[in-house]
Amino acid sequence: MSDKCIAFDYGLASLGVAVGYVATQTACGVGALKMTKGVPNWQDIDDLIKTWQPDCLLVGKPLTEDGRQQLVATKAKMFCIDLKKRYKISVYEVDERFSTVEARSDIFALQGAKGLKKGFIDEQSAVIICKQWMAGQCFT
Repeated sequence: MSDKCIAFDYGLASLGVAVGYVATQTACGVGALKMTKGVPNWQDIDDLIKTWQPDCLLVGKPLTEDGRQQLVATKAKMFCIDLKKRYKISVYEVDERFSTVEARSDIFALQGAKGLKKGFIDEQSAVIICKQWMAGQCFT
């Protein structure tokens, strides 16, 4: 079973990042990386992998409210494939519906409108993706 994971909230301009710890069911945001038309700076990802040494990677799967794939979903899928090839670590896609809405709501409740910065929203969305995945795992 995985003990530590890195979660990504994939977007064409920004990649939210969080680290999760399965044993404690906790996750914390570690920032947002700039993307260029949906492509990350792979050195940034390399640095994350080296620093955190995750057992698995999680990528938010962009879906519409009714479960259909969003246009960005194809690029997110390619990102998953690239992660698997580059790092030889298990990669899981996680339904990310409403993660951004939830992140915005949580941030607004704590910090008001001044806290609603794009990178921070993406980071917190990654935290939510991570927690959703951990909640869905079976632990014995």
